[in-house]
Amino acid sequence: MGNQIPIVGYLVLDDGEPYLAANECDKCGALFFERHNACAHCANRTFNRKKLGTTGVVRSFAIVHQ
Repeated sequence: MGNQIPIVGYLVLDDGEPYLAANECDKCGALFFERHNACAHCANRTFNRKKLGTTGVVRSFAIVHQ
């Protein structure tokens, strides 16, 4: 199989086992998958890339409005 290219920036496939990576706020530790100009929690503007765990619980919700 050839090289795989992830369709989202937070899915990392090139380090052996695939994993998710998030942008972590340097000030408050909030995590964001997509790029942000400022933290939505504290307005800090600096982030570090953080490798996330490979196990967990998926929680989801949807708001449907017509």
